[in-house]
Amino acid sequence: MDINQYSIYSAVSKNENKNQDDLTKASEITAMLHKFDNAENAKEWLKENFRISGDTKNLPIAYGVCITTKSNKTSFNVIVQQKNKIKTFNYSSQNKE
Repeated sequence: MDINQYSIYSAVSKNENKNQDDLTKASEITAMLHKFDNAENAKEWLKENFRISGDTKNLPIAYGVCITTKSNKTSFNVIVQQKNKIKTFNYSSQNKE
């Protein structure tokens, strides 16, 4: 294998590893979001891990992966989008009145 072939091979290999890392990251995020049963826990986790507080729109967290968050008085919604795959999580907010 000459140096040019090696360079091309290395670039393709790095790209494949990067894509796999991004898929893994998206899977880890959705696995964690599945565990939460209320808005407060989901918000706290997003704040600690991604510095997300409040509403966001298409916030990139890995190549090809973004998060959108929306909240109101009664619910908190998280949308994880990875290329053409979209996973939505809806949480109820607990009223502390």
